[in-house]
Amino acid sequence: MRINLNQKFWIAVICFPVVLSHAPVTLASSLDALDYRITDLNNVGANVIKGVVIDSNGLPIIGANVVEKGTTNGVITDLGGNFELQVSLGSVLQISYIGYISQEIKISQDMNREKLKVVLEEDSKALDEIVVVGYGVMKKSDLTGAVSSVDSEKLNTMPASNAIEALQGKIAGVEIGAATEPGVSPNILIRGNRSINASNTPLYVVDGIPRDEINDIPVSDIESIEVLKDAASTAIYGSRGANGVIMVSTKKGKVAQKTEVSFGMHIGVNQAKMPKMISGDDYVQYRRDVARITQNGGWEEGYPSDDIVFALDGENALDIIKNRRYADWQDLIYRDGINQEYNLNVSSGTEKTQFAVSLGYRKEEGYYKTNDYDRINGKVSIDHKLNKYISFGLNSRITNTTNSGATKVGGINLVYVDPIAQPFDEDGNLVYKVGQNNTWNLLANYYEPYKNSTNTFRSFNIGYIDINILKGLKLRSNVGIDIANTGYERFYGKNSFDGNGQKNYGERKHTLEKNFTWDNILTYLFEKNKHSLNATLVSSMQKSVTSYEDASGESIPIEDLLDWNLQAATENIKIASGYEKWSLLSFLCRFQYGFDSRYLFNFAFRADGSSVLADGNKWGYFPTVSMAWVISREKFFKIRWINNLKVRASYGIVGNSAIDPYQTFSGTSQTTYNFGDVYYYGYKLGSIANKDLGWEYSSNYNIGIDFGILNNRISGSVEYYVTNTRDLLLKRNIPMINGSAEIWQNIGKTRNRGVEVAINSVNIDMKNFRWETDFNFYKNKEEITSLIEKEDMVGSNLFIGHPVNVIYDYEKIGIWQANEKEEALIYNANVGDLKFKDQNPEDGKAIDADHDKIILGQKTPKWSMFMRNSFNFYNFNLSFAIEGKFGHMLESEALGKNIFLNGTRYIPQAVYGNYWTPDNPTNEYPSIRLEGPIDNIEVMGYRKASYLNLQEITLGYTFDKLSFMRNFNIYVNVKNPFYLWRADKDIDPQAPNYDISAYRTYVVGFNINF
Repeated sequence: MRINLNQKFWIAVICFPVVLSHAPVTLASSLDALDYRITDLNNVGANVIKGVVIDSNGLPIIGANVVEKGTTNGVITDLGGNFELQVSLGSVLQISYIGYISQEIKISQDMNREKLKVVLEEDSKALDEIVVVGYGVMKKSDLTGAVSSVDSEKLNTMPASNAIEALQGKIAGVEIGAATEPGVSPNILIRGNRSINASNTPLYVVDGIPRDEINDIPVSDIESIEVLKDAASTAIYGSRGANGVIMVSTKKGKVAQKTEVSFGMHIGVNQAKMPKMISGDDYVQYRRDVARITQNGGWEEGYPSDDIVFALDGENALDIIKNRRYADWQDLIYRDGINQEYNLNVSSGTEKTQFAVSLGYRKEEGYYKTNDYDRINGKVSIDHKLNKYISFGLNSRITNTTNSGATKVGGINLVYVDPIAQPFDEDGNLVYKVGQNNTWNLLANYYEPYKNSTNTFRSFNIGYIDINILKGLKLRSNVGIDIANTGYERFYGKNSFDGNGQKNYGERKHTLEKNFTWDNILTYLFEKNKHSLNATLVSSMQKSVTSYEDASGESIPIEDLLDWNLQAATENIKIASGYEKWSLLSFLCRFQYGFDSRYLFNFAFRADGSSVLADGNKWGYFPTVSMAWVISREKFFKIRWINNLKVRASYGIVGNSAIDPYQTFSGTSQTTYNFGDVYYYGYKLGSIANKDLGWEYSSNYNIGIDFGILNNRISGSVEYYVTNTRDLLLKRNIPMINGSAEIWQNIGKTRNRGVEVAINSVNIDMKNFRWETDFNFYKNKEEITSLIEKEDMVGSNLFIGHPVNVIYDYEKIGIWQANEKEEALIYNANVGDLKFKDQNPEDGKAIDADHDKIILGQKTPKWSMFMRNSFNFYNFNLSFAIEGKFGHMLESEALGKNIFLNGTRYIPQAVYGNYWTPDNPTNEYPSIRLEGPIDNIEVMGYRKASYLNLQEITLGYTFDKLSFMRNFNIYVNVKNPFYLWRADKDIDPQAPNYDISAYRTYVVGFNINF
């Protein structure tokens, strides 16, 4: 079918909205015809080729691309799959369509005599994709549980400091906070909070070996990340998988792989986004307002003179105000930090031996000037096949990190300075006591001896041996040795901010952590006719030993030696040491059966023995069962535009023992006793033993649907789950008469119910243009269903029927106004005070905590979404991601409990002009006043935290026709450029306080592949 310009126009008009709506019969590929050149049918030496393109079922493929290879001469198939194209003799015809394996046909002289019949076979690559599950791998099409996978390409869509940051937003059901500090992973939560006091952190498994974190692994060294979310997937890790499992597979050499060398680097700027403090001019007016309302008989008497208002601000205060020489403390404290990373990867392989080597370096400057993070890492991976029976390998990773931390002087300390307070004198020397509060200079740590450094050298090693015992029967033995040697070094000079002009302080602490894992995995694979069986038996042993030594002292004579001269300390000399050990012994059996790739069954049972629990309760047992029905493989299934439809269901039980060792023992703590005027050291009961402390159990139901339509042009999954957790590991407060104020007990229940939706769509796929969208949606309802004696624990902020983390306080409804004076007195309030809702007006009582506090909101989002659009146009690539979280609240101390409206404190710009005065009867902030803290002012910091954020934008270009390299990609990226919408404009919902910030980052980088 030859297409002229008018036909092209109307096909584009008709097909474009069809593409966007993902109709079953899509003609998006017809846009590809816009790229094709119209040729003259009368060209000499050319053949007119006619044909039809069909699938394996004999149905026509509409919109398939038919192109003369190496040219722009081409057409698309019509509604019957037919095409007609004039091509040169001896040329090659390329036929392609998304979701099918492309074909090439060489043109011969007699081909114009008969109609070609081209059959395109379905490309099952997506369904046959291998994903990592516990103690093995599976085809994606055979999964029966809730497992999400992110490959290396999607992990590297933006420069990220660690794998968790790179994963942000990419998987439904996984809540990841903002990166706010160098070298620190964001908070992560999978399908809500299950536990109240025990850990809700997921388990990390790197190349089959459990770990506590993955900060030291560069994103460029990761092949894929799988997240196991339901009990059917996580129960194989028993107690350690209760909060979900994040499985990381690092890159290795491949069989028969040519040597590949890649190098990538990026450099950028991190900008801190702190709540803006009041400007100098506004601060001066604010102080005048305070003086007017609190002095000279009140507001009606007018403003006092400035020499009275600023009498406590020093002799230069009026000159500073006159000449507007205000200090911008935030600008002095914070900086824009440089971040840079370099990674080199080399891999190769033969039939017998494969290897991969990587080297990397990362340096990141924090927003405090003393805060720097450095990471040097190296890895060697070797796999060797000795013979047809035995294979073995080694994966060794070494990392050295140094985090030069910082005292967060920009937190609560920031409110004790102000724009009039000058940090330096006229000669440029540091002024130690500044402002009307005589606050120690917040910049002192930048100019006086100061050190706050943590250095960790980590060696993570995995060795394995595979033995093929019989056909289908294999034994694999894994050994993991993880050693972390950490040194903490602290020194605060006498005149540093931490020293506060009192005494200097030095400390050195050394911690050695050794983790050992030994897994033995026996696997039997059997396939015959339409039957397949995978049986796995596992024994696993894990042990962790941690020891530390700590020495500290004050009043060290020579400060220039920092913490290297502790023996010279003359006061408060302390020496401490400690030792901790825990172990876990586990046994697992798992059976997976499939019939004709249509009916899939999975059963697993794991037993865990944990040393941290009480005798008699150390062992926990965790069964799980799951099944799947691939409906699209049934003969009766005739919906051709749905090429994959699978229904899954699972049930399982997992456990949690994530508390510190020795919590089941009675403990002692050091104290002092006095005999007259003499004090002696002694010991008292520190904690009470609970010999009945046992497992925290979670049972999980999961129903899922996997789908692929239009030849997997649109694919995704929908999940519904319910997780019930019982026997919560709860630290309960008890009367001190028992000898301790708290005890660990198994108390209470929680429930999480939710829905997850994940969709990937290829909206347009043309020869030189491709538009792809990834979208996910996640909604979770978290609630406590039972507590002690089925009653709320108000003192611990725990309420039945509500999430674990809630905001419980008075409900602010405004400010008492002048015309409400009499009513305000009934509630022991004055005009200008905060006005709270009387939740029980019929009781005739004033507002009090027992009757008038309510749950204002929850701290975890009710639902969240993520969408990434990726565009490829010739060699250009553009992508942007949008992330949103909704239905939750937060507490901003910067706008709440740290607010003093008496003129003695620095206040945020958002407060200025919003506090009550007789001339400004606002309902926002209460009246400025002479006294200090305002009762219940913390309610001002309770803010709606919903937001829609433009997470990142990336623009790149790839050079791919270079003789000396495979390709070269250069890109620019902006992370967190701006919010598209915020429920509260006064805060950054990802980092609402003075001392933390969700970075805005500008990056330029490149990747080279040889």
